[in-house]
Amino acid sequence: MMQFFRYFKGERENPFEDVDQDKAMLWFYEQCYSAEGDKRGLIDEYRCYVKEYREDDGVPEGYKALLFNRFMRTAFSVSDEIPAFKAFYEKYYASLGSMKNYTIRTEQPRDFKTVENLTREAFWNVYRPGCTEHYVLHCYRSEPDFVPELSLVLEVDGEIIGHVMYAWSHIDADDGRKIRMMTFGPISIRPDYKRKGYGKTLLDHSMRIAAEMGAGCLLICGNIAFYGKSGFVVASTRGIRYADDPDSDAPYFLCKELQEGFLDGITGSYRDPEPYFVAMRNP
Repeated sequence: MMQFFRYFKGERENPFEDVDQDKAMLWFYEQCYSAEGDKRGLIDEYRCYVKEYREDDGVPEGYKALLFNRFMRTAFSVSDEIPAFKAFYEKYYASLGSMKNYTIRTEQPRDFKTVENLTREAFWNVYRPGCTEHYVLHCYRSEPDFVPELSLVLEVDGEIIGHVMYAWSHIDADDGRKIRMMTFGPISIRPDYKRKGYGKTLLDHSMRIAAEMGAGCLLICGNIAFYGKSGFVVASTRGIRYADDPDSDAPYFLCKELQEGFLDGITGSYRDPEPYFVAMRNP
């Protein structure tokens, strides 16, 4: 987290006190954020007023939300003061970590080893000791529902720093139909490029292609704090249950319509495709 801080460097005393009032204030806010982290209420408030603002600069949304909340405490009209907030932010944070030029292309066989190593590096010890996502990817490429057009790599300066894969799947509708749709994952960003906007950029690009290929919706398991920025909602709010957790609202089970109205009138359940469990079958 410390890599984005401009003013707080772990000091016990504020070095900007009695020198620069604004920087002293920002030092204090960065110190607070380092101790307390994200606060859902502040993020919700921030998203309500500020839409898609500098998402690629490496500064956590939670910190922007904290800064926005403090900036607006004396505002008579929040909406009227948003340009002033953005100007203040640009003055003190504009030069931080913007995305470099990148390209997104389909994965080629020559990329397989690099992409699997990237995937392992991105997920290692994140959700469990070690990881299996790279092995899932390795095996999934030979499955009939794998979508090679949507196995995409993101390159910066000729190096692969991101990857996502998609697969066809289906919803078991309550009326007996099988509703064809897509899922995706793993989506991987090299650790030193995380929190700089590359993940969202890769995701949004891939979803446009999925829509063009006829996918009506996407269903995944993931963090709504990240995927919500790209329009995902909790799937139970659209009438789709998670088969492995049918009695819960499963807030981690997410949905995005790629065709407006695709899920209208549909209720049912969804189970992750069997190839995702290859590591359990072959431990």
